[in-house]
This record gives sequence, structure tokens and C-alpha cells, in this order.
Amino acid sequence: MKRTCVTGWIRSKHWVLALFALVTCATIPVTAGEERPGSTIAAAYSFAVTVSDGAGGSQTLLIGVDPSATDGIDADLGEVEQPPRPPAGVFDARLIGDDVFVDGLGEGVLVDYRQGGASFSGFCEHELQYQVGKGTTITIAWDLPAWAIGHLRDLVSGSIVDVTMNGTGSYVVTSPELLSKLALTVGYDIPVPVQLSEFTCSLTGARTVTLRWKTLSEVNNYGFTVQRRLHEAELYEDIPGGFIAGRGTTLEPQSYLFTDTTVQNPGTYAYRLKQVDLDGTVHYTDAVFAVVSATGVPETLPGTFELAQNYPNPFNPASTLIRFTVGGNAPVAVRIVVFDLLGREVAVLVDQSIMPGDHWIRFDGRGLSSGWYTYRMEAGDFVQSKRMLLLR
Repeated sequence: MKRTCVTGWIRSKHWVLALFALVTCATIPVTAGEERPGSTIAAAYSFAVTVSDGAGGSQTLLIGVDPSATDGIDADLGEVEQPPRPPAGVFDARLIGDDVFVDGLGEGVLVDYRQGGASFSGFCEHELQYQVGKGTTITIAWDLPAWAIGHLRDLVSGSIVDVTMNGTGSYVVTSPELLSKLALTVGYDIPVPVQLSEFTCSLTGARTVTLRWKTLSEVNNYGFTVQRRLHEAELYEDIPGGFIAGRGTTLEPQSYLFTDTTVQNPGTYAYRLKQVDLDGTVHYTDAVFAVVSATGVPETLPGTFELAQNYPNPFNPASTLIRFTVGGNAPVAVRIVVFDLLGREVAVLVDQSIMPGDHWIRFDGRGLSSGWYTYRMEAGDFVQSKRMLLLR
């Protein structure tokens, strides 16, 4: 959820930033991508928070991050508003938003996901409300991976309860009648299992699209499934025969190629990779695009080269798209490089032989400061430059 998920959280200073007086999170990891009752889409990263009163009352709550999560209740992710709290003496535990400024949770939910996906780095705030049934204490248990750290803190002064949650552990609230709510901060520093250095596609025939991608390193990479959708469509579909086995774990750069010969109709197609770890965790790349003409002939005229203006421009650090066109009738060596205002090379976007046609590439400006940048395309005798503005 956007308002309460803040990017830029730095692991070495995580509790310096936790002055939001938050506390509460108990979690036993759930396999990323696991389906839950009442949900139609699995969250990207999901953890179970076990809350119990020691006398038979127990509730499992789910927290985590997903790219599609919003500030409101996302039914597709299993978020459903609960009925009003039961009377005193009946156990209850739920996630609310009263004190962490999440208005859309109503009476509370049992599932509360915030916005974030693969390689997300930041922290998210939750608020836990509970009451005992027959018991006298409340126990919160968790089992977090190394890349997620939780923090429990009371909402009164932030000093009555001040607990860091690493790995596996639990915390007992001895006076739940006085501290009926705790705030939860979870810091995420999700590792990138596959570092993708390049992902491009090109029209290599009347109804043939070729995708190429390179990785700098891979960790527990089971493989890639190539997915496609028409640009206007909502859902991606797996391409038949589109699974490419990964290299497991390797620190050596790897190159991959896949040719899609199943395109039937003209239009602009978006392609992405669904990367799967050996443990079943799923990650998705950003999309690249291919334009298939109605005539079955590539829309690029022989001899025509072009470097288009990036879109959007200005852009935020996450990404902007750059279209470039390669003319002629044979592959051409293309190099596209990004420079800062001092003329220093800050990124190489393309450096390979490219087939004639229209191509799209995504530039990620994270790690760069705000300001003007120049990107230049060289292809044989063709040289063209454009300027773009990065705003943070």
C-alpha cells in the first residue's frame, strides 16, 4: 500500500528511521506466491503473523508486499473487511489502520499487503489490534528471512514495547488490556536472484519476434517463462514452448534467446519474463515491445534509422522507455549509451548486433542523481543523441 510503504530504507540504519512509533508484527514465512482462500492472485511476498492468547485463541494474519497492492482493500489479494470486533472475553486479532493512517481498512482485515515487488527495498507500517479470550496474555510469533526485519513498538510512547524481530522469535504482551494495539514496521531488502543486464526484442520476420536477454549473475534460478500480451490487453499469457531453463547459481554472465513464431494478428505486443527460483518464488521483468504490422512487413523502411525521445520525460528513477529503429536488410551493430552532464558514461543500454525493425528498451535510473542526461545511439554511420530529465 503506497502511503505506508516507504522506499529508500537503508538496512544499516533501519531503526533510525523507525521513529513512526510502530510496533507489531509476528511472522512465519509463507511461500511467496502461495494462494490463499478467497484470493485470485497470489501476493509476491507473504508472511504469516501468529497471534494467540495461550488459551486456545489464535489467529493467523498475513502481511507482505505485492506490485498490485493499494491503500484500500484489494479483494484479489484476499483482503476482506472483517465484521465489528466481538465483545470482551472473546479472542480477536486483526490488522487495522487507525494509528498508521490507512483509512481504507474499515473494521480491519486479516490480510494486509502493501505495494512492492521483486528487489523492493523499503519499510512498511501495519497496525495490529487484539483482545484475549480465556487467556491473559497475547503472544506474537514470527520467522523472518534474512532480508526482512520487523519492529514492534507501542502506540503510547514507543518505549513500553520496543522489540526488534530478526529470524525466528516471539514476544509476549503481558498487559493486553492496557496495550490492545501495537504498530508494526517491516523493513524489506529483497535480494535480486537474477541480475538482468539486458532485455530486448525485435521483429525478425512477418510474424516472428526474437527476444534476447543477458544476466550478470544468477542465484537459484530455475528458469524463465516468456509471456506475451497485446499492449491493450490486461493479462499476460505464457507462450507455448516458452520455458528457458536457467543456470542455477552462477557469477558468470549468461545470454539467452527465444523466438516467438506464434503471433497471429498485427498489433503492439508486450513481452516479459517470468523468472522462477528453485524454491518456486516468482519474479517478473519489465516489459519490452514489438510492433507487428498489418501487412506482415516490418514497418521500418530500408536505410532508416531513428532514436526516439524517451517516454515518459521527465521520468522518475524507476524507468523510462526508449524506442529506436534499425534500418536496412541485415543485422547492424548498435550501441546506445547514457552520459551525464560532464560527459561521463553512466550506463550502456545496447551494445550488440540488432535486426532491422523497431525496438524498445527500458532505462532504470535508480542509483543516479536528479538532472539532465544524454543518451546516444551509434549504428554504422548513424549517430543521434537525445536529452532526458530524471526527477526524484
